[in-house]
Amino acid sequence: MIKPRDNKLNISKEIKTDSVNKRLVVINSNGLLHYFYLVNGRIHYFYVEDTSDKSLVSVGDIYIGVVSHVNKEIDGYFINIDQNEPVFLPGSEIVNPILVNRKYDGKLHESDVILVQIKKLGFANKKPLVSTKYKISSEVNLEQLSRTCVKYSLIYKGQSIVDYIDKYHGGFGNTLVVCSDEYAVDYMNGLISNDRYTDISVKLYDDEHISISSLYSLKSKLDEISNIKVWLKSGGYLFINPTEAMTVIDVNTGKAGGKNKDNAIFDINIEAINEIAYQILARNLSGIIIVDLINSKQADFNTILTKAMEDAFETIKPAPKLVDITKLGLAEITRQKIHPDIYDSLRKMDRTILM
Repeated sequence: MIKPRDNKLNISKEIKTDSVNKRLVVINSNGLLHYFYLVNGRIHYFYVEDTSDKSLVSVGDIYIGVVSHVNKEIDGYFINIDQNEPVFLPGSEIVNPILVNRKYDGKLHESDVILVQIKKLGFANKKPLVSTKYKISSEVNLEQLSRTCVKYSLIYKGQSIVDYIDKYHGGFGNTLVVCSDEYAVDYMNGLISNDRYTDISVKLYDDEHISISSLYSLKSKLDEISNIKVWLKSGGYLFINPTEAMTVIDVNTGKAGGKNKDNAIFDINIEAINEIAYQILARNLSGIIIVDLINSKQADFNTILTKAMEDAFETIKPAPKLVDITKLGLAEITRQKIHPDIYDSLRKMDRTILM
């Protein structure tokens, strides 16, 4: 556990440490932790975690569950990880499962007691997806743990906010963690191992003159990645419309213009592509994403924009995949869903923290 000698941060100290370009701002509201991960002053990740609700699952958690239903038609199994909470285990995710009640013989039956690991969180009406392709620390012996725990137990805690940022946002090293109160400080210290993150500072924000939200302009920065309309520096803008089936992004010329219309269209599209890459990352957009680019009659239009998109998506994890750009200028993109999007966190957040 990190125990900084001086664990308080005020405005004067923040100004002196402006060489650090990665900050995780953690604001507590009655156990509801709001995480704002800032890179060079922009939010790259926003997440809300209810630390008071111990029943919430996280990616990587391993439970001793009970098979409640076998569905042969879809080759899947519903597993209860507590008395009332089912998760879904596809047949394709069953590899050398650990059973508590018997030795695995190649089949699962109702009432079997099995270790399952959360692979994907549930969204809307979909149950969390689990697997028996266990990914754990080398020192953990799951079979031994399973013999000492009862069914419906959480026996292995998986991915924390620190793990997620480290894996999907370019590493957690050299990050300044700024917390709103002692609860958040203690919680973050509990997540960060000194052996793994020797260069991390966890600080308590302590300044009476300006709130932590105002210091980092969190309200305006959050608006940038949650509003439907996103302005571009050129005067063009994006409309980002999430639906149940897909996310639709419309690129518009807006106030942008120039003497050469084709050049203006090209420049706006390139600027839009770079902003769209950021918005996909910051909003954690996934599934099907359709981008309506400004169309052009230039012969190499699609070739140039395809390369621009591939370059813009290169550093994002999981990487968006450009399937095609149609003749109408519609870019078809897919991205794997591994974590809730920003809209899920916005529904849970306490907006009074932005005051």
